[in-house]
Amino acid sequence: MKINKSLILVLMCVLLLFACENNSGKGGTQVTYRIGFPEEISPALMEFLISYSTPMYTDLFKDGDKYIYSKFNIKKTPEEIEYYTNTEEQAIKYFTPLINTDNPKNTFIDLTKKFEAEMLKTKENELVHFYPEAILEDNNTITIQTIEGEKSINLVEELAAFDLQQTDELVVSIPAANEQSFFLKINNAHAEEVNQYIYVYMNQDFTNYTAVSGNIELFNESINKGKLDSFKELVFETELNDQYTVLTDRNRVVDKKNKIIHRLNGETGFPSQDGKYIILQGKDEPLAEGVHRIQRTEDYLEENEQYYAEFELNYEEISNELDFKSVGIGLADIVYFNEDFVILYLNFKAAITGTAGSTNVIVDFQEDRENPTIYLVDLGLH
Repeated sequence: MKINKSLILVLMCVLLLFACENNSGKGGTQVTYRIGFPEEISPALMEFLISYSTPMYTDLFKDGDKYIYSKFNIKKTPEEIEYYTNTEEQAIKYFTPLINTDNPKNTFIDLTKKFEAEMLKTKENELVHFYPEAILEDNNTITIQTIEGEKSINLVEELAAFDLQQTDELVVSIPAANEQSFFLKINNAHAEEVNQYIYVYMNQDFTNYTAVSGNIELFNESINKGKLDSFKELVFETELNDQYTVLTDRNRVVDKKNKIIHRLNGETGFPSQDGKYIILQGKDEPLAEGVHRIQRTEDYLEENEQYYAEFELNYEEISNELDFKSVGIGLADIVYFNEDFVILYLNFKAAITGTAGSTNVIVDFQEDRENPTIYLVDLGLH
């Protein structure tokens, strides 16, 4: 029996097309699932573990292989900004039990909960680099010790324009410092919105300072009027290109061309910890199934179609991998995102009521940005 050659050719094309569709993911990405925690403490994983474990009222800095913690200790009387340090090697050793455990969730919760007590034991007695120490008295007088000397400042008098009162409970931090100056951030929960955050930029020798409101509109006005020109290195952290620069809080980006400030957390996209990347539609609840794209912040603000990376979410596949008897996704949120690392929380619906199970999803771009590895492991993060 003769078989029509044209028919064979058509069938081969159809089969080839079908195979390509099944091997490529919806956006051309290849999905690789691994059940359990990553097998090594990679740089991106360490960055997450340290960031998540850093206690409240604490700023984290990295200097070479050293982590620096600037902590506002509200348990002390008077309250005080203290500094602690540990090395990358010490941190890796501390978190290594996560690699070998049979119970990642309990081990993760235990290690992160005990991190402050175990790793922030000994206060640095000397100034750490250019970061000042500060003691805040009950009457809101602050005593600051810098590399140039020490001075007591009555904040009620010096910041009268911000309606700061002697009885206001303040939280203070020093998010940035250099050899010439430092940035003192004051959070006054008792004040009206425009005065809730006060940003004080001051020279290390106390000869010059500028105080402005942290309110986005007023802060934008201060920048455009040149009030902070003397402290540019403390105001602007990362220059993305000639037009856009990330501010020190990593949540706002200055558009120098149009003289406006974009607040990244106010957008529909989900910003990375450092403010350099955005997951498109990352704040949707639940996150949609399918391909999710990541843009550099400058491309996101330009609204172009240049993409840094992408990953695919297939809830049915994930449910099957974990043997959940699910009828679909209930909750799907991003709980952490930085350049090479995305962590999600997924909760699957049961057939009748309640949950069929939940998991965290780690999307790791470090080895291959085009084909990220996806770890399925419940760490109790949501």
